[in-house]
Amino acid sequence: SYDGQSNKFEIRTSTAVAGVRGTQFMTSYDTGSKVTEILTFEGRVTLKALTRTSGNSLVEISVSRGERLRMSGDGQA
Repeated sequence: SYDGQSNKFEIRTSTAVAGVRGTQFMTSYDTGSKVTEILTFEGRVTLKALTRTSGNSLVEISVSRGERLRMSGDGQA
């Protein structure tokens, strides 16, 4: 069972991983455009692009209450 402490809850698409931190959110993935979208209603969702930046580090972005993020297959937010 998920207890919010020792367990983690993640949503994976082919372009991103969203880590959920005590929140209410909506996520979608468009297979045609390869765009992942997160809309956070309460709390915070951390999104990591599965493609790498030119510095070879993963892009990580927090999406807080009332914010929306669209991440494309090339790691562009």
